[in-house]
Amino acid sequence: MMQVSRLGAKFFRFCAEAGTAVPTAVGAAAMQAALDSLAGDTSPVAAAVREQYAAARAVAEKPDGPQAATEYDELRLRAIKHQRKALERLRTQGTIGDEAYHRLEEELDWAELDACPSWQVPAAHDLIRGVYV
Repeated sequence: MMQVSRLGAKFFRFCAEAGTAVPTAVGAAAMQAALDSLAGDTSPVAAAVREQYAAARAVAEKPDGPQAATEYDELRLRAIKHQRKALERLRTQGTIGDEAYHRLEEELDWAELDACPSWQVPAAHDLIRGVYV
């Protein structure tokens, strides 16, 4: 499973949650810098990553929702929901133990946080208490 880290997008989500204004142009510029770093790489993987950064840049350029989910994020969130169900089923059936379950659950948590728009990111205390599922 290939997961693209979008550090720039996470930074801008953090700034928004911290109450720091991040101009739309800055977010778009950060996404463009990521795209520029891939220039000249014609591999299929680079093309896929470029598409995701281009989608993130397009969202960052929207003044009414510069930190909204991209289409890629929405698809990842849908897929993660089904991964969680499958993981729970494997645990219930005894196919995997608690240690494996929790390790995989943590990976899904991180993937979900990466894909969530800032207004959907659960509070840290909810994650710790297991309130957010």
